[in-house]
Amino acid sequence: MYNKKLFLFGAQVHQGQPNDGTDLAPQHLRTEGLKELMSNKFQQLIDCGNYFGTSPKEVKALEQFAHHFSQALYHSLSGNQHMGLVIGGDHSCAIGTLWGALRLNPDMKVIWVDAHADMNTLESSPSGNLHGMPLAFFLGLENKIFTNTPTLHPHQVVHIGLRDVDNAEKRFLKELDILHFSANDVHRFGINQVLQKCQKHLDPNHNSEFYLSFDTDALDPSLTPATGTPVANGLNIEQAQEIMNYFSSTGRLKILELVEFNPELGQTQEVERTVNSLMQVLSAVQSQYPASFPLQNPSQHIQLSH
Repeated sequence: MYNKKLFLFGAQVHQGQPNDGTDLAPQHLRTEGLKELMSNKFQQLIDCGNYFGTSPKEVKALEQFAHHFSQALYHSLSGNQHMGLVIGGDHSCAIGTLWGALRLNPDMKVIWVDAHADMNTLESSPSGNLHGMPLAFFLGLENKIFTNTPTLHPHQVVHIGLRDVDNAEKRFLKELDILHFSANDVHRFGINQVLQKCQKHLDPNHNSEFYLSFDTDALDPSLTPATGTPVANGLNIEQAQEIMNYFSSTGRLKILELVEFNPELGQTQEVERTVNSLMQVLSAVQSQYPASFPLQNPSQHIQLSH
């Protein structure tokens, strides 16, 4: 058993959606005890400060952020004993995080825990908001905004918790054959069976590295009301904790990202409830782990609706 160093990054991005306030989330969670929580789990916590786009709503600023942030992640996390925790920001910050993850390892496996698929293009998006598009830039669906982004292959991605997916995204998921599970799948079959299916797909040889992007709206709105695009019937705390525990316990979770908490949405008690829920989820992250991670009781026969 051994420990990792944790590098903490704030991604102060709000350009990807219309609500001000997501850029305040990294500092708000620091104030609420994030560093103390994670310091108790890791050999050392290194706070790398905040990164932000300079011009609200401008695509060029977001591209500059993404390129700069990806370089920062790469330079900080290149060692085997290093793990990154990214606190967004809206989910468009993942353009930088995923870019950095693929710099570190072109075969990085991506676990996207979200009520939304985030695979829209400029043409397909009903809202035009960039926080619903980050995966599209790397999967080759959208090439009109960002240039020179690395390639993410569909077999490297799984979605967990989907329940608000646009028609074009449903088509993309089917055409690209991306493994995905709705929140109803999780409730019906249990989170452990879903995770076993993900592990079999992403990590059959127990040697993959993971980037886990967790959107606050993956959780049920009763738990996280302070988020911009809540969707009913979300994951509960225990299911989210199992996801965190499962992938961090491999010892190969390279980057964990938490996005879309907005401390300016809702009343004080709603913000506090959201913070409490997110802290409970993060409390399940493991830094100590065995050298190998055997899959327990893999399920070969479950049928999940996609």
